[in-house]
Amino acid sequence: MNPKQRFLVALTLGAAICLAAAGCGRSGQPAAAGPDKPAATAPTTSAAETYLSFEDQTGRKVVLNRKPERIVVLNTELLQLFEQVGGTMVGRATAPGVPVPERAKAAEEVGLISQVNMERVLGLKPDLVIGEPLFHTQLAPTMEQAGIPFAILTIKTMDDMRDNALLLGDIVGQADAAAAGVSRMNERIKQITDRVPDTKPTYALLTFMMNTVSLQKGSSIALDVADRLNMRNVAGSVESGLATESVPFSMEKLVELDPDFLFFVVHGTDEEGRQALRSNLQSNGAWTALRAVKADKYRFIPSELFVNNPGLELDRSFAYLARIVYPERFGAP
Repeated sequence: MNPKQRFLVALTLGAAICLAAAGCGRSGQPAAAGPDKPAATAPTTSAAETYLSFEDQTGRKVVLNRKPERIVVLNTELLQLFEQVGGTMVGRATAPGVPVPERAKAAEEVGLISQVNMERVLGLKPDLVIGEPLFHTQLAPTMEQAGIPFAILTIKTMDDMRDNALLLGDIVGQADAAAAGVSRMNERIKQITDRVPDTKPTYALLTFMMNTVSLQKGSSIALDVADRLNMRNVAGSVESGLATESVPFSMEKLVELDPDFLFFVVHGTDEEGRQALRSNLQSNGAWTALRAVKADKYRFIPSELFVNNPGLELDRSFAYLARIVYPERFGAP
């Protein structure tokens, strides 16, 4: 082979290598990540490429080799949001008092959020399962053994809502629609928060769940909404040891804190909440000494707005609470 022939062979091989490298690159740009949102690579169309990869809220990397078509949602607080961004699920968990979005009613029930029937889940042959931290983290090894992508996602703040909406939009192939929905939600919320006075009324949020009562300190969509409405959580200063989200309820402590407003959220049925209020608070002689009770400023706030949130209609939660706290600005509830 003469020098000219050797040069042509080398040139041909170099071009082939460049073309192969170009074919392995990711098409499109990664979805933007918020302050706490794991960066996700953009969905791709090449069969040789990963469709999407991201870190869930436990820090685990989740890899989707193709667009998932058989998604099971175990986290009931995501049902509304998942449907709003255009997702369709084949299976879902249930929770007492949690409304089910219209399209999600067709999905097979796989048990309570706290007691998932894994046989049913696996029987659906899912290509993605979405759980939540408290009840489902321990399912990760089972999912991994079965070769099923598994993500832990949760919504505790408005930022979580935004980030999960964008991520779910990427997952179901509706990124643009999800981004537009987030933008509209942000604008509606801004129209409310811009009208909030600078008075900083105090409040306490009590949660009734599984025969227990706790005083909420942090990591709750209800607390985040209240804080953005310029309220101050009196429980924020309560010592809680290793606990960061809540402390056990104490009437003595509540009397000491004596907030302007008392809010109650129920993880369960309305009747369970009313019974918990009667047995844990109203039966105590100190109940009537509370400032909020004297002024009739204690309220159950609806689970569909403050526990299992309304997704991209989060402005409804803001409007509901704003009417209770600032009726002179927003009208009576």
